[in-house]
Amino acid sequence: MRPGSWIRRHVKGCSTPFESATSSTTIPGGRSARTGPRKARSRRSIRSGSMRTDSVQRLSAPMLQPLNWVLEGYHAVAAVGFIRAVYGLTTLGLMLTSWPDRHLFFGPRGLLSSTELKDQWTNEDAWSVLNLASTPLVFDVFYLVFMAVALLTMLGLGGRPVLLLHYTGTWSLFSQNSLLGDGGDNLMYICGIFLLLTRCFDRFTVLPAKNSRRTSVLSRWIPGWASILAHNTGVLLIAVQICIVYFIAGSFKMQGEMWTSGTALYYVLRNPEYHLPGMELLFYFAFPSVIATYITVISQVFFPVLVLFQRTRVAAVILMMVFHLGIAVMMGLTSFGLIMLACDTIFVSHHLATLIDKITGRSHARTATDPHTSPSPEVTANAHPLKTTITPTPEPITNRIAASQESVGTSVHESTDQPLGGPTEPKAFPPVGDNRKAPA
Repeated sequence: MRPGSWIRRHVKGCSTPFESATSSTTIPGGRSARTGPRKARSRRSIRSGSMRTDSVQRLSAPMLQPLNWVLEGYHAVAAVGFIRAVYGLTTLGLMLTSWPDRHLFFGPRGLLSSTELKDQWTNEDAWSVLNLASTPLVFDVFYLVFMAVALLTMLGLGGRPVLLLHYTGTWSLFSQNSLLGDGGDNLMYICGIFLLLTRCFDRFTVLPAKNSRRTSVLSRWIPGWASILAHNTGVLLIAVQICIVYFIAGSFKMQGEMWTSGTALYYVLRNPEYHLPGMELLFYFAFPSVIATYITVISQVFFPVLVLFQRTRVAAVILMMVFHLGIAVMMGLTSFGLIMLACDTIFVSHHLATLIDKITGRSHARTATDPHTSPSPEVTANAHPLKTTITPTPEPITNRIAASQESVGTSVHESTDQPLGGPTEPKAFPPVGDNRKAPA
């Protein structure tokens, strides 16, 4: 009799020290299944492999956070919509104020002759659609078309084709006469390309919410993740561009004698070309102007760092908004001040959306389409400078049980500040009795 055979016959599921090479496990029905060293080694390899996988996931989690942010949903939708509206407003304002002297400023027989414009076009690549206007009548037609395009851009109508036409018209105007630019046109050229990647027509539009989020023809051929990636890439590019502008501006200010001595704002406000009536009282108080000068330089140099932290982000953005609002009012650089102020909102898009919703009395918060999900989500700001998430309020346990019986729920992409059109992603709820935590 083999060692341990009597024990195996009388005690099920038992093994002796002589059976080190094989082990016995009891399966339903009283039968005994043997697992040899190969299966034991496989179990050990599975355990070691799972441990390695967990360690790799723990190490790669911080590195995958930027990728998750880019692909998890549309961010800063209200901010890009506000930037687009301000772009259209500034262009329309410039064209309306220049209407009496449009032929002098931009026409073929204005400050620059048509021959000089063609030479500028050929030598400096200053391409302009208005160069095709050989007569004042044709020029007026182009001018009126550009005004209509600027109005559509401001109202949020037409989508990306209108935005591309607006970019072409703005480029053509300032190519005809670059002396009318105040610096805002340069930022409009750069960020205007980035806006073409974003869903900047979803907010700040005269269309109803349902119509403003309708799907375009391209969305039928472009997958959802590609649209999200393009939008968030445009948002990141705008944010990086603003940080570069502030850092370079602050660095150059630190090299100037008037800025380091604290007298820059004092002399700028006394400039007769940018003088605003009623500002004489500020000249008698030198200490506030010195403090404002140093705060301006420090906030611009450290702006890229301040917007990375939630506690300092809002304060840094408010300082820059006040600074550019003062530039627009006191120095007459209206276009530059408004465009910079609009681009600053890319870092506080959630706060902008909340403010607009309070003013208009509407709520654009995204909610799930599942009837068992609470319709009042709780909006919480995330530490990322461009990200806020919408967390639904946990529903009662009875709703979870009912939802689990239906076997399916719905979830949506988390947006920064407003719902977007398109199908929602299904999310399966765990069955009743499962120990896994049900999604809140």
